[in-house]
Amino acid sequence: MPITISNLTISNNVPAGATIGILTAQDASGAVIQCNYRLTKSSIGHFAIVGNQLVTAWSAPATPGCYSVRIHAIGSSSWFSGSATFTVNIVNDVTSPPPPPPDPSITVNGANNATVAEGAALTILINNGTGNTTDWVGLAAAGAPDTAIIAWVYLNGTQTAPSIAVTSATVMMTAPTSDGAYEARFYPNDSWNVSARAVVSVAGGGAPPAPLPVITVTPTIPEVPDTTPLGAIVATYTVTMSDGSPFSGTIGFGAPNFDSGGIFALNGTNTSGNIIVNPAGSGVGPNTMTITDHITLVAVQP
Repeated sequence: MPITISNLTISNNVPAGATIGILTAQDASGAVIQCNYRLTKSSIGHFAIVGNQLVTAWSAPATPGCYSVRIHAIGSSSWFSGSATFTVNIVNDVTSPPPPPPDPSITVNGANNATVAEGAALTILINNGTGNTTDWVGLAAAGAPDTAIIAWVYLNGTQTAPSIAVTSATVMMTAPTSDGAYEARFYPNDSWNVSARAVVSVAGGGAPPAPLPVITVTPTIPEVPDTTPLGAIVATYTVTMSDGSPFSGTIGFGAPNFDSGGIFALNGTNTSGNIIVNPAGSGVGPNTMTITDHITLVAVQP
């Protein structure tokens, strides 16, 4: 009685219980006979029979090679038996290695070659970083050695390494004040090895910033006895402009400390004068202890 089996090539990492072939018994005329199949002792351990299926039975991956299987079939309605030997080819399943992780990338203001004004804010985005707490970003002149940087920060935006590592981050920097080509560079793990870089061109600063008033108080921390009379001078002030131009605005008390509840007043011009104990106020003392008062002067240019 011939016994046939199909699908005799399997992978060596097929798990136990996987079907590898269908058993079929035929009589001399070629008619299919319903049979009970069993393995001979020499085949037990690698394979098993479930109904008319040949399945795997190993507890560990099979070594690539050829395995012989001997099977007996006993007919359910006829008094006969037959056996057959099959060779099952085990092929080594070579799994492709996982793809490498993407390389780190860095952009400045959303581009790899941004153009910004002098002193402009730089939004630097890092993706696919190496995941070290000491990964950092440096700003350097284009073409300068990787060890020559103008400014730098870790991926938390400070010069103190974070406690938790990230692979993506956005940090802020300021563009240089000189025109030219610069690079934002990604350095992994406190090294000088650049893993990604993006060019940023600085071209012109636009309109110069408006000059600001500069207030000078002398002395900066006056000591005032609690017996100081009303109207007494406790300090002097002057107002100049940061570009040297004349100051034509006004000066007064402002937030957050104003005039300490009316204790102090100003006496003079908009460009210079005195800070005095307010003649209409409550005075400085008497006080049973030393206290510290704060006042704020504000100069407003029209």
